[in-house]
Amino acid sequence: MELGRRCPTPYDETDLMAVRVGNWKMHTGVKPTGSWFAPKAYPSVPYIFNLRMDPMEKMDPHSKPRKQ
Repeated sequence: MELGRRCPTPYDETDLMAVRVGNWKMHTGVKPTGSWFAPKAYPSVPYIFNLRMDPMEKMDPHSKPRKQ
């Protein structure tokens, strides 16, 4: 089932929450607190993760660059 591994589409209840293609995953809906039972939020700009660089999807989309 190659296609299922390359392009899964995670749903939460009935809403499309993310789309994955290769190493990239785009979240169109999120649960900001991380709890399964938390209310859903829909960011105005989708969150995009490179799963090879951030496999646990932990990089905060609202983070700011570190000062050097």
